[in-house]
Amino acid sequence: MKRIFLLAILFVSAISVSNNAKAQAPAGKKLLNIAFESGFPIGNSADFHKVVLGGSLQAEFPVKSNLSVTATAGYSSFSNGKETPLGGTYSSVGFIPVKVGGKYYFGSNFYGIGEVGAAFYTGDGSSTAFVFAPGIGYSFPVADNKFIDVSARFEDHLVSGGDLSFFGLRFAYAFGF
Repeated sequence: MKRIFLLAILFVSAISVSNNAKAQAPAGKKLLNIAFESGFPIGNSADFHKVVLGGSLQAEFPVKSNLSVTATAGYSSFSNGKETPLGGTYSSVGFIPVKVGGKYYFGSNFYGIGEVGAAFYTGDGSSTAFVFAPGIGYSFPVADNKFIDVSARFEDHLVSGGDLSFFGLRFAYAFGF
């Protein structure tokens, strides 16, 4: 719970930082972004792992002035396995998420996002999971048609026999194409 509170404070602080760049809105623009993602497992996932790390690419295609369709793919891992009852550690679990969704801009730069798709697990006994991921974010303009995008989300992977979920932060560099 302390980690959720700390990440929420960092996220709100990032949004409140003023930006001297020319005021621009990413809404209504075709964007491509590359991101570093980090988070921490919650629910059943927290019993086995300490952190989620990864990266992704996201394309955004406007359908209205404040609504875009998104396509996201990347690689992430439930890492830093916790100690097992026998003294070892749980191994990392890698996955390739492929998601589509929508991004709605509430104001010029603040948005809500919802995505669904599949996570293809790698390694021994690999499987595929249904994924859904709602979140919120803010795009900071840094130059003409370029943005630093910071978002927070809950992501749940529904696998046979349970689910793996995490709260994550995404730090991206976005540019128009």
